[in-house]
Amino acid sequence: MRPILKQRYYNHAVRVSKWLYGHFKKRGVPSWMIRRVPTKIRPIVVNILSYNGVKIRAIKNPPDKTAARELELYVTNDGELYRQETAIIKNLMRKIRKGIFRKHLAARLFMYLVENGARKYVREFGGPYDTVKMMFPKRTRLRVARSLTSRFLVEARLGNYDNKSFR
Repeated sequence: MRPILKQRYYNHAVRVSKWLYGHFKKRGVPSWMIRRVPTKIRPIVVNILSYNGVKIRAIKNPPDKTAARELELYVTNDGELYRQETAIIKNLMRKIRKGIFRKHLAARLFMYLVENGARKYVREFGGPYDTVKMMFPKRTRLRVARSLTSRFLVEARLGNYDNKSFR
């Protein structure tokens, strides 16, 4: 039976690999947290470690593709966010013409747009206790920003932003 990380105040436990078990021991996780309990709940590891103040690399969850697509469609079709998007496109076109364009920095620019879009989406469609971080985690928002960046690059290479309105 593998070692299990047990949460003190709840009856949940998490199956832990041998490597992760050793990792916890090195980080000073108290021995009362490590038990042999046959339960299959994994995501609670991060909650246990953050609750007890132990810093460890979290179990990485992949971005939610459906939520990313929903947010991307919302951002690209909203009238108020369109003004911000055109300002970002003008800025990036200027950088392309100067020869100082960097793709990872363009994704950071689009991240501002995605953040505003996520806030607006949560205000409009979210419940009373929904937050941006809960509905659209960081990885999901980053996926949307990278998607918008790649879409911008395709359009810019085709010459769709060469008219005077984007100069």
